[in-house]
Amino acid sequence: MKWGLFRRISQLTSLAAFLCLAMLTVPRFASRIPLDFFFRLDPLAAGIAWLSARRWMPAFSLALVLLLSALALGRAWCGWICPLGTILDLVGGRRPFGGRPWRLVKYILLGVALGLAGAGLSTGALLDPMGLALRGFAAFPRLWGKAKLPAAVVLLGPLLAVLALNAVTPRFWCRFLCPLGALLGVLARFSWVPLQAREAGEACVSCGLCERLCPAGAITLRPSVRIKPSECILCLRCYEECPRRAIVFAPAPSRPSPPVRVSGEGRREFLALALAGVGALLLGVQGFSRNRPRRLRPPGATEASLLARCIRCGECIKVCPTGALWPDPTASPGMGQPVLVPRLGYCSYNCNACGLVCPTSAILPLSLDEKRLVVIGKAVVDSARCLAWRGERLCDVCYKTCPYPHKALEMIKVELENPLGEKVPFRVPQVIESLCTGCGICEYNCPVPGEAAIRVL
Repeated sequence: MKWGLFRRISQLTSLAAFLCLAMLTVPRFASRIPLDFFFRLDPLAAGIAWLSARRWMPAFSLALVLLLSALALGRAWCGWICPLGTILDLVGGRRPFGGRPWRLVKYILLGVALGLAGAGLSTGALLDPMGLALRGFAAFPRLWGKAKLPAAVVLLGPLLAVLALNAVTPRFWCRFLCPLGALLGVLARFSWVPLQAREAGEACVSCGLCERLCPAGAITLRPSVRIKPSECILCLRCYEECPRRAIVFAPAPSRPSPPVRVSGEGRREFLALALAGVGALLLGVQGFSRNRPRRLRPPGATEASLLARCIRCGECIKVCPTGALWPDPTASPGMGQPVLVPRLGYCSYNCNACGLVCPTSAILPLSLDEKRLVVIGKAVVDSARCLAWRGERLCDVCYKTCPYPHKALEMIKVELENPLGEKVPFRVPQVIESLCTGCGICEYNCPVPGEAAIRVL
């Protein structure tokens, strides 16, 4: 049976489904199609969301199925379904190298992510492979347009870095950095029917072919052939290509060698995971006492809800029709959370897609009528920069573009001094604070180059 062919079909089908969901950016699809399907399968995203929010989220129930499957199939997700893993396989790389000490890094990153989540911070979700891939694809539609290229680098940069590391060795990310792979690897150690090599006297002659074929570096030849379940992505290349059929699926009790779970290397990985988790937990608890500067957030989101629930999936950024939402680039607990940048886009009056696609309700799923009433900021006119207030020319762009039936701006008459020193009547914009919700369309359309003359704070 050609397992390699079935694996390729599974990988390409999964990647095609991921790309189709990633390209569905039309807001009307947000309430009809589960755009976050791959996140619902993701146990790392689920664990971080559950721990940091301190509550059960039914949307992630499917992630429990994947966790249980790891006890039977090990890291089959990594080799058969993961879209990022498929992309790395398609890109290719040089021959795998051992890099055994580097394997500890992914367990350290997993410990940091879970430790921060235990402190109520979802920052560790930045390292989730599903979010990393989706944010990268979300950047492509934004590479063209008004001053959007530098911000798109924030979205695309991590994915490009992962692809570049693949040139060092195949699946560098999966082998050494991926915290989701580490989580599945912990459970794979207790896999019921793992791959293993038969005793040398029965079939295996230690020819080394399996070691050379393994893209995950999960096979070692000394002192005898050993397949490490926590690293094996179940690609089955060794199973198919072994000339003596020495690679077999065997129940755990029949393993000829001591169980991997109690090996020295396994203890080091568990120790690295535990120490990183405890350290991140302590740092996260300490970080809670620090005041964070408020930023413009999507309607229905608060600093507290984003801090505890946002898994940085990028779904809200992807579906925003005006390109107003971007990941926060600042090095703080809120890194990667969505921020509204009015100079790059605005919160559309007729859109509530961001709340509908959020899998953790970090952005509340408000109805369109509710969303229109949410205040996310207030517009302020800078009279020193405004063309009308400076008396240069009549400009009412902000007034005309305000989408609310009862305008949140008004044009008032004032007397300004012209270049000749004469007092002349002029119409200038003024914000009606009680009506302004901070959608940012006025700042987005302001014709003043550089920093706008009207800003949402």
